[in-house]
Amino acid sequence: MKNNRVIVIFSIMLLLVLLILSCATPPKQAPFSTPAGNAQYGGNLRILTGLKGNLPGDMPKGSVFDLFVGMPAVETLLRYDKQGRSLPFLATEWKVNPDGKTITMSLRKDVKFHDGTDFNAEVAKFNIDRYMATKKPALAVVTSVDVVDSYTIRLNLSKFDSALLYNLGLQAGGMISPTAIKAMGDKINTNPVGTGPFKFASMTPDVGVKFTKFDGYWQKGKPYLDGIEFIFITDAVTQMMSLQAKEGDLLYETCSLNPKLAGDLAAAGFVMKQFPSNVQAFLPDSRDPNSPFANRKVREAVEYSVNRPEIIKAIAYGRWDLITQPCTPYQGGYDPSLKERAYDPNKAKQLLAEAGYPQGFKTTLHANLTQINKDAMVAVQSYLKAVGIETEQNVVDSATANKQMLEGWKGLNFSGLQRSYGNYCTNAATDNPPDYSLKPSMLRPTGYAELIDKGSVALDFDTSAALQKQLAKLVYDEVMAIPMYGSTVFSAATNFVHGEGLLEWSVFVWSPENAWLSK
Repeated sequence: MKNNRVIVIFSIMLLLVLLILSCATPPKQAPFSTPAGNAQYGGNLRILTGLKGNLPGDMPKGSVFDLFVGMPAVETLLRYDKQGRSLPFLATEWKVNPDGKTITMSLRKDVKFHDGTDFNAEVAKFNIDRYMATKKPALAVVTSVDVVDSYTIRLNLSKFDSALLYNLGLQAGGMISPTAIKAMGDKINTNPVGTGPFKFASMTPDVGVKFTKFDGYWQKGKPYLDGIEFIFITDAVTQMMSLQAKEGDLLYETCSLNPKLAGDLAAAGFVMKQFPSNVQAFLPDSRDPNSPFANRKVREAVEYSVNRPEIIKAIAYGRWDLITQPCTPYQGGYDPSLKERAYDPNKAKQLLAEAGYPQGFKTTLHANLTQINKDAMVAVQSYLKAVGIETEQNVVDSATANKQMLEGWKGLNFSGLQRSYGNYCTNAATDNPPDYSLKPSMLRPTGYAELIDKGSVALDFDTSAALQKQLAKLVYDEVMAIPMYGSTVFSAATNFVHGEGLLEWSVFVWSPENAWLSK
């Protein structure tokens, strides 16, 4: 049943992508704009979270956490559904030219920013140009933006990238008032001025952010709430106590570090939602010819040495899922026929001996413990030691971990792989670029770059599907990375929170305009 459901989801997702690529125009109505049933007006939604967004007003500089926190005020050109299909929002229609070199987008009229500035084509071009100036990969294929008329823009592309429309539903498509940017300069980072249902009220970095209702919002009759407040709390015990003490209405948190918290909140009767996030994996320094991990058999031995189901059972309380290949069911390229390298310590020892390490070896295991569970770290070290691979921990902070991803490391890096929707070739290009601009210690196998290039631009359904599976199989065969488990993000809410859309189709994108309280 599970495999059948995965195949159906994957087939639907690729069919929807094909519709976009064949230049079909999207539905004209805005998504998530249907009446919210018996929605009530009034009240302030208080969201507790340890995922701090301290730059909610500057999408080019901010992270996905900033997008999540900034969404009450800042909206994007597009949104998307749970299959990864792009849907209209501030952009109402788009058409991809048959040669894949341009996308023409029609923009919504009668939309104003919180400072009274009109949203139009010049504004959209301003924001896209500003994001492009960062050189981030989300808009790498966009060479320029033309204003066709007051409410139409044309994106000129070096080549088609099937991830582009998806990215315009994230930070790359965030629309901020150019008037406010010019007036505030860098202060815009913490003072978001967008077109959203709520206006920025106040912010204390690392403490919280407050928004109040915007009466001039373009979706008539919305928002329902008087305001939204984010309260930043990182300690799990304090989070649970605050929710139980009714100091917040909803907790939004990751299960990476503390999966037990979600189970405790479910047992306490809170309304739970859960959504897959990153895959935690071993990233070997396989590009170094002097490293043991340059040998594919050693990389295979690592995968056979760890009892992943047992770790998930003992530590994760059902909040992680087993990952056995580079693709997951949420990505194009997922192939249920790829055989799991299941726990087999004898096989691991045999492979180490064949690779020239019959007595094993010593190495360093790096980890960012703001992301990796401590108990999981101890468990994998124990399993590796049992087959002869002794590891010394190098626990680093986020800044050092980010530096490692840019500059490299020695040994194994217990880190994350992207688990995104859509075309696996474009996902891989962003997460593990062929030019080694990110994760440079990890070897890209022969043929990797070519498959990414072909699979990212393929317009034909069968060709695209075949190339994605070829890439996934290559990464699997060469053990480029060694997946351990997939983490999740969860929300725990009181039973009077409705319509907010958290974790219904995305990890970070939600619909604050539809949120309401029944108390």
